[in-house]
Amino acid sequence: MIVSERLKILSASLILVTAFLMSCTSSPSVRLGYIAQDKESAKQAIEVFHSQMNAGDVDRIYKGASEPFRKSQDKDTRARELQATRSRFGKFERVESSELKVILGSPVQIRAVCKSTFEKGNATELFVFVKDQVEVRLASYQIWQDSDNNR
Repeated sequence: MIVSERLKILSASLILVTAFLMSCTSSPSVRLGYIAQDKESAKQAIEVFHSQMNAGDVDRIYKGASEPFRKSQDKDTRARELQATRSRFGKFERVESSELKVILGSPVQIRAVCKSTFEKGNATELFVFVKDQVEVRLASYQIWQDSDNNR
């Protein structure tokens, strides 16, 4: 009888602790209903990024990026890297396929892998965005030339 009473108390305590921890989640951006919205925001940010790259507007890319992106390299170095990427791959043409994942945490991250076609061939792009309040901002960008380039 004593064992069953202890189990009841333990169960009740566990339920209370779980309810308390769930109530501590105050960030609305980590609710599951926002995942589709975060993915859509990242898709739009990728379109803007490609448009700005095609226009050679690396200053706007830099200014619109997250603070960690801007702090990881000075503006001139980052601008040279982005311009070199544009020179190497040419103008962006289209995304052939993409996969987006939302990583819940603080901050929320949206990671995208895009198989893309550029003027000078095919490439795989990796984008990492972070969500600050309502916007997604570029945190990282990497690009690799695909081995099956036939241009």
